[in-house]
Amino acid sequence: MQIQTALERDFFHWITGKALLELALSGEVTRVSETVHGNPVNFYAHPSHRYFRRQLSTMIRVLEKIFHPDFAHAVGLYGELMFDAALGRHGFRAEAKNANSWKGKVWAQSGHNLDRILTRDDRAYGVEIKTHRATSLGKSSP
Repeated sequence: MQIQTALERDFFHWITGKALLELALSGEVTRVSETVHGNPVNFYAHPSHRYFRRQLSTMIRVLEKIFHPDFAHAVGLYGELMFDAALGRHGFRAEAKNANSWKGKVWAQSGHNLDRILTRDDRAYGVEIKTHRATSLGKSSP
């Protein structure tokens, strides 16, 4: 994903991902797949990279800290704080937190509550902050 992000201005992420996979299958690059806290991670290196395994173990140790549930939870909470702070600047109002309904409209698709119910211009939005998805709950009354 890091390579895809670095090249996203020039190439769609799926093109970069496909190219990496093709390079790995052809032997042009070495691909090592690992799982860190339940997250699949692929590492790529040129076959002549001398100390790849040593560097790989260092990267995995860093990712274990980043993917640790306590750290990920703290980052998520901080993200929500930043999101809440920015709402007013863009004309949104937070109406509800951790809710699945608003003025008779119910979000039952996932079985989970939405992080926020926002309103702007007489329209309500259900928002999952960490997944960057917004779902329209339809027109609300003023």
